[in-house]
Amino acid sequence: MGIVGHTKSGAPIPVPTTYPETEIKLPVPAKIELHFRDTGETGHAKPHGVRGAEIRWAILDTPPTDWDELLHSKFDTQSPFTFTFKGGERAKTVYFALCWVNTTGEKGPWAEIQSAVIP
Repeated sequence: MGIVGHTKSGAPIPVPTTYPETEIKLPVPAKIELHFRDTGETGHAKPHGVRGAEIRWAILDTPPTDWDELLHSKFDTQSPFTFTFKGGERAKTVYFALCWVNTTGEKGPWAEIQSAVIP
């Protein structure tokens, strides 16, 4: 048939060693934007070998003590990530944390848990 398989070449993709820094913006009611970039960087480029960021989050009455309490998960390949909430969720607190995920699915360290009041 003439089909040639794809072979991998080059250096292995490293596991991320940094975590995403996050800037929170509240553009309109019921929306929160997470603008993320690599730790210590000024631009929005992801680290080498990183596919995107896993975003774990939850609306809770008390601050979580561990990332496992953030029950919901999203994945984003490009900053910013926008949360859209329902009207009944306004004035509640959402907690979230991010980590980089490389192209082979390996996760780097989690950033500290942050929070925002849903506008």
